[in-house]
Amino acid sequence: GLKGPENWGMIEELASVLGAATACSKPVSDIGWRPHSEHVGQTGKPVAANLYIAVGISGAIQHIAGINSSKVKVVINNDPEAPFFKVADYGIVGDAFDVVPRLIEKLKEFKANNA
Repeated sequence: GLKGPENWGMIEELASVLGAATACSKPVSDIGWRPHSEHVGQTGKPVAANLYIAVGISGAIQHIAGINSSKVKVVINNDPEAPFFKVADYGIVGDAFDVVPRLIEKLKEFKANNA
């Protein structure tokens, strides 16, 4: 979904604005873009976050098993048929490279106006 490890900064910025941590799917850790310690899923770490945002993750059953205890699940994916949409509380069909920067901008505005 992110095309290459050089684009991970966008995820880190979103996490920073939210006061959150980053995680990744098994394929991302398997190819070395992110450390295996960040791999979430059935064969990785389970996550029970208040808010879990999946960016460009299709939603393999193993990944969903690892995040299923999260309270609110949001998916951002350009494939409206991605399996993650079936388990997400909120879904945005769109390109991560368009959606995430706009989301970051809006969150920064919200925080600035509500500080």
